[in-house]
Amino acid sequence: MTVRVNARDKILDAAELIVRERGATAITMDALAYMTGVGKGGVLYHFKLKSDLYRAMLERYTDRLMEPLHLDASKASENKYEWLEHFVDFCLHKDELAMTSAISIIAAASESPELLEPLRKTYKKRLDRAITNMPDPEMVAIIMLALDGLITFSTISAPPIDDSMREGIYNRMIDLIQDMKKLDADSKKQKK
Repeated sequence: MTVRVNARDKILDAAELIVRERGATAITMDALAYMTGVGKGGVLYHFKLKSDLYRAMLERYTDRLMEPLHLDASKASENKYEWLEHFVDFCLHKDELAMTSAISIIAAASESPELLEPLRKTYKKRLDRAITNMPDPEMVAIIMLALDGLITFSTISAPPIDDSMREGIYNRMIDLIQDMKKLDADSKKQKK
C-alpha cells in the first residue's frame, strides 16, 4: 500500500531539505515548485508568504513535540513515571524529530523571531506536564533539558552520538526515573 503525500506536505518537506542543505535564505517559491512538481501557483496557494511557510514548518514540528503529551492523558496522575519514560523513549528513538527541530527553528527565526512564540508555549506545556506532581521537579527538568540538548546535537551532528551511546543515555535516564519512582514510593510509605 502506498502512502499519498499531499502537496502541502511535499512543499514542507522540500523547504526543510533546502534549509538543511543551503540555509533558510535559499528558500524560494520557484525552488519549492521545481522540487515538488507542484508548480509555483500551487506553492503560492498553500503559502502566500514565506512567513506562512515558516509558520507551517514550526507548527508541524510543534505537533511532533506534542505527540507524547497526549499519551495516556486520562491516567496522568497515576502514570506520571510511565509517561516520563515514554517521553524519553520518544525523544531518543524518533530520528526525524531531531532533524526537523533545528531546521524549522532556524528557518522561522531567520524570518521573524515572533514566529517562535507557539514553540515556546509548547516547550512550556511539555515541561509543565513533565514536572506536575513530581517529587523532584528539578531532576525531571534536567532530564527534559538533556533530551532537548541531545536532539539539537543530533541535528547538527556535534558531538557525534552513535547508537551505542544513545542507548546508554536512554538506559541512564530510565534508571534515574526508576530511582525517582522508588524514592517517591518510599516517601509515601514513610508518611503512612
